[in-house]
Amino acid sequence: MMTFLYPFILGLGILVAVPFIIHLMGEKKYEPLKFSSLKFLREIERESLQKLHFRQWLILASRALWIAMIVFALALPYINTTKGSLEPGIFIIDKSYSTSIDPDYLSLEISLRDHYSNWSFLDYSERTDPDSLKANAEKIIEKEKLNQKNIYILSDLQDNKLNRNILEKLKPLSENIVMIKAPKLRTNFAIKNLSAISYYERGKQSVRMELSASSEMKDERTIKIQLNGQEAGQTRSDGNGYAEFNFTAPEISQKLCVAEAPGDDYPEDNRRYLVLKDLNQINILIVDKGETAYYHRNALKAMDRIKTTVISPDQLLSTNPESYDIIWFSDLYPISKNMKKLLLDYADEKPILLNAGLNAGSENGWQEITGPLRSNEKKKGYHELKDLRSDLPAFRILNYYHSSKTFNDIIWESDNKEAVFVKAEKKIFIMLSPFHFEWNEMGLSPYFTRAVSEMLTLMLGIEDMACSIGEPIQVDGVLSTVTTPTGEKFRVKDAFWETNTPGFYRITNERDNRLIAVNIPSDECVQKCFEPSGSVLEFKDGDDISDIDKQVRGRQAQTLFLILAAIFIILEMILLQKGERTK
Repeated sequence: MMTFLYPFILGLGILVAVPFIIHLMGEKKYEPLKFSSLKFLREIERESLQKLHFRQWLILASRALWIAMIVFALALPYINTTKGSLEPGIFIIDKSYSTSIDPDYLSLEISLRDHYSNWSFLDYSERTDPDSLKANAEKIIEKEKLNQKNIYILSDLQDNKLNRNILEKLKPLSENIVMIKAPKLRTNFAIKNLSAISYYERGKQSVRMELSASSEMKDERTIKIQLNGQEAGQTRSDGNGYAEFNFTAPEISQKLCVAEAPGDDYPEDNRRYLVLKDLNQINILIVDKGETAYYHRNALKAMDRIKTTVISPDQLLSTNPESYDIIWFSDLYPISKNMKKLLLDYADEKPILLNAGLNAGSENGWQEITGPLRSNEKKKGYHELKDLRSDLPAFRILNYYHSSKTFNDIIWESDNKEAVFVKAEKKIFIMLSPFHFEWNEMGLSPYFTRAVSEMLTLMLGIEDMACSIGEPIQVDGVLSTVTTPTGEKFRVKDAFWETNTPGFYRITNERDNRLIAVNIPSDECVQKCFEPSGSVLEFKDGDDISDIDKQVRGRQAQTLFLILAAIFIILEMILLQKGERTK
């Protein structure tokens, strides 16, 4: 028996009468007119008049029918069978961090597991490999001999790589994939990013924060900062969710920074951790022939924390690289094989920056790492440079080189979607531009200095002291003790995988004593949801679970009624066209 999920919409069926009312109101009344003679008038055949009237009624019927079909489709008709639900299938549950902190989501999940007790259930989280999830689903389909292959996916549909990959992998398994969207029902915002910036002044340091919210962030938010367990102060975000906090840095090797934005209904995701290195003195070795004025040299000299030493490529052999924190090549100068081997060993522990200078397109002594380069002239004038690790305003740069090599770790990307600043193998970074930034001012512009400072922050490994929950902490084959934020201790040799709790993890061994900040993945803090193609049902805790099956059946029948509506619209257009030719 057919029934409707939204029967109240059937009230719109009154619209079916509109074409008939318009037709009756539009009929013309004729007055008799006397003629002296009718012999010159053409006789109108009775049969033609009958055809004309018949066509008019067909047009009216077609119009009424396509209106009725659309009303039926909107009311979501479905076949009300004696069975409580569809044929058994697979329910896949999103168990990522953003869903685990939502009590409404967890309550909905329990209700679904009870209602679909004869279905198979699979979970996925940040640690799930999409290919493994697909393989497990295929095993269930084969083992249970599922004919219809119904697959339901419950998720908050956070717009992140994990959710998109899972959906992409599962699509080939079934045409009956239904996404059940469980949106956040309460106010939510989170600290998406926390990063260290600024090397301008000795003894001073800054941290930058970026917030995201479930609704448009119009109001400022207070963010509290802790350093080494002590309250350091607070700052406020702007209307776009960005904030900075400046402080005098204590002279210790590692500083623990915690940022917290209290005040929403999901407090677990608005706290973020960062380990700050003590970098009061940064020694940089600049390899530069001195043939061209490279403005980054001026910027580095202007920074109070930076000490630079400039040598030519020929002097590398007589220099001890280990006494420097960074080696910076102003151009891609060719060097000997032995020297290159020594530098590659250096890049195991410390960063090297290969800067594509003015002649990099024709002379490239590092082609095996940078790939062949050519000047990029697709667009005249300045190019926008997007920092892929944050949503901050972009830099602008005059020119850069295109590399034929594919880089997996792109840090800055041009508006042509091409890599400009990348991390290659080991700790080798490549800047595919001669540093022709907007507002260079001989390298002394604060805007340009900020760009150089961003690069130094990243190359010196702040990111190496942080990871996301579910990711392993590498201990490089040395027997180490890992202490978790809850105080538990583990002895590991290769990698520690139990990073399920955000916070600070201490790794100690015979040669190392360091801290790692483990955080929620930034894309799990993004409050924006994506809308996948296909069937998406928005569902909240407290809704009738049986309505899911009704909506699925209704969407299947809805397609049929929409097809019928299209057929009647086409029929009406054909009849109208014939009527025009008859006139």
